[in-house]
Amino acid sequence: MKETVLITGANSFIAGHLIQILKENYNIKLLTRSPRESNEFKWDVHEKTIDDKALEGVDYIVHLAGSKLNDGTPLTLERKKLVYESRIGASDFLREELKKRGHKLKAFVSASAIGYYGFQERTLEIDENGKKRNRFCG
Repeated sequence: MKETVLITGANSFIAGHLIQILKENYNIKLLTRSPRESNEFKWDVHEKTIDDKALEGVDYIVHLAGSKLNDGTPLTLERKKLVYESRIGASDFLREELKKRGHKLKAFVSASAIGYYGFQERTLEIDENGKKRNRFCG
């Protein structure tokens, strides 16, 4: 029987590739704000809600969700809080939901960063063709 992987940030570039790699050997569940497929489940990090069936039978979670730093808006304190809550707050929310259910995972992997390619306030898009940086704002 296949193990199950739950992926957040299901519409991201990395998630799209990860799903293709895992789908042959694992059942894939996706957390999204707007589910469309039978393996997609609704959640809202800000409202602290999640579909009750999303965590059922999950062996692994790969947490890739998080607000973009480079969406063209200034990186104000309010914006920083949104980014923090969408990444770390979301991890905490998932942990609490698992804890409430007494659900133990085999692994929880979380990844979100743009530091490899660098970031500047005026940057509107970062992709794999960008200049590599060795500092976050350099």
